[in-house]
Amino acid sequence: MFFTTTIFYGQQEKIDLVPIYEKTFKDTIVDLIFEEVEVTVKEAKSLGVKGLEDKSDEEKISFPEVKVIITEKEVKFLDKKGKVKKKINIGYKDVFKVNKSKNEKFIGIKVLENNDKTKAKFMMFNKDGKKLWEINEYLYNFVVSPDGKYVIEIPSIEYGHQAPLRMLGSKGLIKEIPKPHISIGIDFSENGEYVVIGLNNRKKKEGYLLLIDRYGEELWRHTVGTAVGAISISPTGKFISGIGSQDTLNILFVFDKIGNLIFTYSQLPKIGNIEMKFDENSNLLLLTSTEFCGYLFDLSKSKLIWKYEPELKTNYFRGAIFSGNFNTIIFLSPGYHGKSYYLYIVNKEGKEILVKELGIKKFITHFCYSAGMFKPYVILSKDGNYIYGGKIDGVEVYRIKGEVK
Repeated sequence: MFFTTTIFYGQQEKIDLVPIYEKTFKDTIVDLIFEEVEVTVKEAKSLGVKGLEDKSDEEKISFPEVKVIITEKEVKFLDKKGKVKKKINIGYKDVFKVNKSKNEKFIGIKVLENNDKTKAKFMMFNKDGKKLWEINEYLYNFVVSPDGKYVIEIPSIEYGHQAPLRMLGSKGLIKEIPKPHISIGIDFSENGEYVVIGLNNRKKKEGYLLLIDRYGEELWRHTVGTAVGAISISPTGKFISGIGSQDTLNILFVFDKIGNLIFTYSQLPKIGNIEMKFDENSNLLLLTSTEFCGYLFDLSKSKLIWKYEPELKTNYFRGAIFSGNFNTIIFLSPGYHGKSYYLYIVNKEGKEILVKELGIKKFITHFCYSAGMFKPYVILSKDGNYIYGGKIDGVEVYRIKGEVK
């Protein structure tokens, strides 16, 4: 059931967040994969979408088509009508059974026969349910590349802190990547050509960024302090960023593709988690801190554009979503006692436009390997006009009515 409360308007007469669609499933959902499609308003209305009275029937809008439903026991691939066309059984006892690529185009699935790790298979599918490759390997935990051609295994701590990371593809092992103690994060360029890994050596009290290519070959590494936190790589691989700890400071380090340090920024919160995201052109970098602040940097000019701190602080920020060019940015904050979620909508200039409370108690959450924290499964449409939310029992869609400017 929809429930929204407007907490504060920056442009009360111009913008609002309106619930327009809700779909529930019988399953208890662990994760979902959406595909954003364009439908006419007439088609959307036939699907049950409300709140489009100001649009003509021929006008096209964005809509989230559910492609994959993941439960504790099954992975279900759906057709365009929402009917199950393929199922994969994952009802065995193990952790980290399924992971999807960050662009949500591919999904890696671990299968055990009779709960026997010696009879394990790893399979790679695209979101339409086509199996791309399969290997007879047990992977403890894994991160899927954005092209679906390889996966990076994160070993269990039971194998020792110094167990290597492994890159695997359709022909098995590609490369072992030695690590000194513990890996903190993994992120990929948009085409999977480059991978940045954050590594910490607790014995030497060093944290560093490692850049490798898709074949596991090291391109460069740089120390960024006594420990490294969040990491990120721009879509084109043009810039690589990491949060390094030095004494009592958290410092942003930004390198170019060949390893030159191009920018640092030290006025960050000393505690809390940070998520970093680049715009689609790889020039702007957005930092979201759990300490209730956001930062936007222009790397082409090596400067901070703005810092955002809301007047109303409900709990803490748990990441952000945005349109590809950052015209619309939405900071996500869980309400106290898990009873709701707050959305802080900000424009490209860092101006707060709207704060809205959603009565959604149980968003699906997934682990963000580049930030080292769990995030709610909420997506902003490419045009910045619609918000898709994945819940444990279905999907909700909200329309941003008005122009964020």
